[in-house]
Amino acid sequence: MTKQAGVDFLIVDLRRIDWENACVRTSINLPAQSLYQSLPALLPVLSKVPLVIFYCQSCSTISRGARGASQYQDALDAAGITTSHGRILTGGIKGWIADYGEDETLTVKLK
Repeated sequence: MTKQAGVDFLIVDLRRIDWENACVRTSINLPAQSLYQSLPALLPVLSKVPLVIFYCQSCSTISRGARGASQYQDALDAAGITTSHGRILTGGIKGWIADYGEDETLTVKLK
């Protein structure tokens, strides 16, 4: 059974302008700088998707990706929503490019 982006999972790119170099195909761009303030409006939409995966450049333990996933999960927990979960993309876009950078079905390169 194939998982469908936007239905079974959603991938969120938290980078500001550096997403233009390359991004995960089907990802949406929500810059980390405005995510926390936007969560009250985004939560009703994002929480309809069971798995929301956040990424940034490298997704270290103190990165934008880790903070974004944590902020999302905290908002879910505060609202009592258990049907969606926030996670990070291990290795961020750097890891993704290393593994899937040449696969145009998985990666979009704009530059």
